[in-house]
Amino acid sequence: MSKQYNILWLDDKFETLQNIRRAAKTEGIILTPFTSFEEGFEHLKANISKYDGILLDALFYESKDQTAGSEDSKGLNKAIDKINELKYKKVFPLFVLSGQTSFTNQKHETLTSRNIRCYLKGKSQDLQELFKDIKEQADKLLDTQLKHKHSKSFAACSEAYIGESTGNDLLNILKKVESDNTDTDLFNSTRKIIEDLFKALNRHKLLPDAFVENSVSLTPTSKFLAGKEALGYTLKEESKLPLSICDELYFVLHIVQSGSHSSDLTARLKLQNTPYLTNSTINIMLDILVWFKNHIDSNPTKENWTDSNTYSHQEWISGTVQSCQAGLKFITSGSHTEVLLQNNIVTKYNLKDGNNIEIQKEHPKSTNITKVRKVRS
Repeated sequence: MSKQYNILWLDDKFETLQNIRRAAKTEGIILTPFTSFEEGFEHLKANISKYDGILLDALFYESKDQTAGSEDSKGLNKAIDKINELKYKKVFPLFVLSGQTSFTNQKHETLTSRNIRCYLKGKSQDLQELFKDIKEQADKLLDTQLKHKHSKSFAACSEAYIGESTGNDLLNILKKVESDNTDTDLFNSTRKIIEDLFKALNRHKLLPDAFVENSVSLTPTSKFLAGKEALGYTLKEESKLPLSICDELYFVLHIVQSGSHSSDLTARLKLQNTPYLTNSTINIMLDILVWFKNHIDSNPTKENWTDSNTYSHQEWISGTVQSCQAGLKFITSGSHTEVLLQNNIVTKYNLKDGNNIEIQKEHPKSTNITKVRKVRS
C-alpha cells in the first residue's frame, strides 16, 4: 500500500485549482480544502491527528462571511500564529502556495522569520518541489510514521468502516507503545476499539441490535461471531468467522477485560514492567482491524442468523413500573421478580412510574427476565 498524506488546504479559490488537487493526489497527497481560515481551523482542531501538514495561500479569507476582494496578507500571519497555538498537541509543517510573485520573488517577513517557503502556483517545478517537501517534512512526524507503518489497520478506521474517531484512538495507543508506556489503561483503550468494531458490525447488519443496545455485550458478541448461541441468536454456518479471528478476539477480550478489572494482572504487569503482553494484545488487535476491512469489502451476507427470541407463544408477564435509582424497573405482583427496564424500551413505550403493564422476555428459554423485548398495557 502506497503512502498517503493528508494535508489541510486553505485557499479561497481552490475550486478553480482542481488541477493542483489532482496532481497532488497522483503523488499520494490528499488536499482537503477550505475557503476561509475560520472554517479550516475549526476543522483542524477537531481532526488534529488526521493531518500531516498545512498548505496556505498567501492571501485568503480570515472568516467564512468575507467576500471577494477582501482577502489580504494579514490573514497569513494571523493564521500561522493560530496554528502555532496547537503546538502543545501537534507541530504541523507549514507550506505556502501563492499566485502572487511578490511572495516568491521577494523576501516576506512573515515567511522568512518562520523559515517557511512560498511556492508559485503557475510554475510546474515549484509544484513538484512542494509535493516533495510535503512528503519529506511529513515523514518526520511520529503520527505520520505510525499511520504509514500500520496503514492497513488505519484503513479500517474511516467512516465507511469503523469510524475516524477509532483512528484517533488507535494512533494514541500506538504512540504510547512507541514510548514504551506499559500503563494498563492501554487495555481500556484497546477494549474501546473492539467495542467500536462490534458497533460497526451492527451498522453493517452483521450483528443483531441486541448485542449493542445501551452498551456493547463483548463476551456474548464474541460467542455469536464464533457461531455459538448468544442472547437468543445464532449465526448461520456460512457466516461464522474464521477460527483464527475467533481465537484472536477471544484472546484480546480475555486480556483487556482482565487488565481492566483484575488487580492480579495489573499487579503482575507493574512488577514485571515489560511491554510484552501489552504489545502482543495490541498487535493482535491491529490484525483484527485488517481482517475487518477485508471482511466488509467481501460483501458478506447481512442478517444471516436465526433468532430464537421470536416466538408467537411467548408468555406475557404482568407487573408494574416503579422508579428506582437507576431509572425505571418492572416488578411483578408480590415482588417475586424485578428487572431494570432498558432505556430504549422506556422511550419506545413511553413508560412512567406506576404504569401497569405486561412484558415479554427477550430470551424466552431463560428462566429469568434479563431484558424486556416487548410491552403492552
